[in-house]
Amino acid sequence: MDLLAIPRTVVSTSLKLVRLPLEQALKLATGSNGAADENSIRATADRADAAAREVAGKATGDDQLQRTATRRRRAADQRDEAATRRRQADERKQQAERRRATGRRQAQQKRSQASRRAQHERSAAEEERRTRERRAEEVAKKRETEAREAAEETQAQVAAREQRARLEQLDSEADAVQKREDALTAADEADRLKAAAETAKEARRDE
Repeated sequence: MDLLAIPRTVVSTSLKLVRLPLEQALKLATGSNGAADENSIRATADRADAAAREVAGKATGDDQLQRTATRRRRAADQRDEAATRRRQADERKQQAERRRATGRRQAQQKRSQASRRAQHERSAAEEERRTRERRAEEVAKKRETEAREAAEETQAQVAAREQRARLEQLDSEADAVQKREDALTAADEADRLKAAAETAKEARRDE
């Protein structure tokens, strides 16, 4: 009969009864969240369990309790290692998510900058187009005004030439009339003088 079986059973039962409240207390104390924290809490509980079994094993000389303590300590180390790997994986995942979020923000910023730049370029192109149209309209109006002024100047010159020609024609006609009047006057004077001479001659014959 294994005389250490009863103390071993008492120790195991006591530790099982204590383990659950211990884990709950650790959760509350650490604010655990996620599988990594769960593993870490279980590892801490395993170490406490292993320490208690080791003390009880040494006190009672129970090698089985001590071996169980060793196995639980190793299990705690493995859980700690797994928890560490899980935390590292979570950190890498969070870092990757942060990088993706940063990449998305940067991409959005680049899209916004490109959109603003494109809008600015479109506005500049539209302003340049309106400026060209305005200048072309101004040039067209200026040319139209110059053409109209040139036509008016030409018309004025033609009218002036026609007026000068008309005045010259009137002057010529006036000269011709004056010459005819002078000729008629001279002829009348000659006729008058001739008549007077004949009258004087007749008068002398009558004497």
